[in-house]
Amino acid sequence: MENLLPADQRFQSAQDSTNAIQLQNLVGSLSWTFNNDLKYECAVSGRVVVSGTYELMDKEKILVCTPSTKNNINRYIINTLTENDLVLKSNANATPLILHFKPN
Repeated sequence: MENLLPADQRFQSAQDSTNAIQLQNLVGSLSWTFNNDLKYECAVSGRVVVSGTYELMDKEKILVCTPSTKNNINRYIINTLTENDLVLKSNANATPLILHFKPN
């Protein structure tokens, strides 16, 4: 996963740098699994932290993820979908979210 922080963001303190390193380590252990039964899971270090259902809309150009808690619905525009990459963009964030696929 890439682009969680704006590229031009500068660190202001040692704590900011430490937080950024911790975030990078966390992102490195983050995984998303989209199953054929239209269910998904998001795990951190192998522990599932969010699960729910997903659907593809508008001729498979929009991904809608609804967590099992139903406390929010996330809609993403699919900019790129290849065998190796998925690039999503949301209305809430101008920076695209880039996911890289790994074989199971």
